[in-house]
Amino acid sequence: MKIFEKEFPDLPGLNPNIDPEKGSEHQVTVTMTHKQINELKEKWNLDVMPMINNAICGEAYLTISKQISKLIFKSNAKKINEKYEVVPTQVKPFKVDWKDVDGKIANLLPIHYHLPSRTDLSPSWDDDIKKRKAFIVTNEKIGCILKQQKDFQSVDVKTFTHPPALYKIGSFYDEWWTYQPLNLYIDPYLEWKDNRMALISENFWNWKELSMLMIAEKTLAPKQVIKIKFNNEEADSDVYELINFENEL
Repeated sequence: MKIFEKEFPDLPGLNPNIDPEKGSEHQVTVTMTHKQINELKEKWNLDVMPMINNAICGEAYLTISKQISKLIFKSNAKKINEKYEVVPTQVKPFKVDWKDVDGKIANLLPIHYHLPSRTDLSPSWDDDIKKRKAFIVTNEKIGCILKQQKDFQSVDVKTFTHPPALYKIGSFYDEWWTYQPLNLYIDPYLEWKDNRMALISENFWNWKELSMLMIAEKTLAPKQVIKIKFNNEEADSDVYELINFENEL
């Protein structure tokens, strides 16, 4: 994705069909004094403005990332019973014993798509599946454990390409997920003691660039301001709390 011509890694959940014009406006600012700008130019021959533009674009990317994670983990949890049927539960995350996590991951995707059981699969759902993407979002601790599960393929994480926002560490592939893998993202702002993971299979948000301006106020500290607009539907996510996984650490 691009923010004012600066490239960033893609974030989960983008739906181009949602009109961002109906959303709410957000603003990111960076302030730097004329003295600081001039000193860096004279002493180090640094063109400071491109550096500020890069930094503020990164802040906008981080703002979007935090908004996504907040919406994902705010959704109501759903329970998967022994027949692998989705049953609504309370707002709290549904607890999943670690010994069952591999089976849960293997069945989360087709259940979330409201597909028939594996024995009843037919070609009729192919076109729909091809268009869908699915994601797990969790913290670094749970992510490190999940990536040890079968059918997981890691990707090279280049941390220097983005600020500390949601980042992808790999994907789950399975013979039944022919068209779209289940991508695993880490939210570095989730606490280490937070044992939740959220699954999303519907894209639910969109955003629009509004402006990037240098505002010269009645001070010696001009502001570089980015304005963006968010719009989202309710994040259709399933939130799970993992238990009894201490031996895996």
